[in-house]
Amino acid sequence: MEKVRQDSCSFRVFGDIRDPDRISALLGVKPTYTHRKGERRSKFTEPYSNDMRYQEMTKRHWANFCDRLAECFLKRLSRLKA
Repeated sequence: MEKVRQDSCSFRVFGDIRDPDRISALLGVKPTYTHRKGERRSKFTEPYSNDMRYQEMTKRHWANFCDRLAECFLKRLSRLKA
């Protein structure tokens, strides 16, 4: 029996993320994983130095996600030009 290959890709945002829920709303997907600046993975690790939003998805969903992402950037650019 032949194995089915499952390709995946991810989209990550690092930095000072003021409103992670807004990013989810704009992109139309909930993150696979997030952490906030100052949080720790465990009591034995250093605190994170920045916020992070991680979205993993299958290749099948990637095209739709890219369309949404491009839409968000174009809207943002049009506001900056005005």
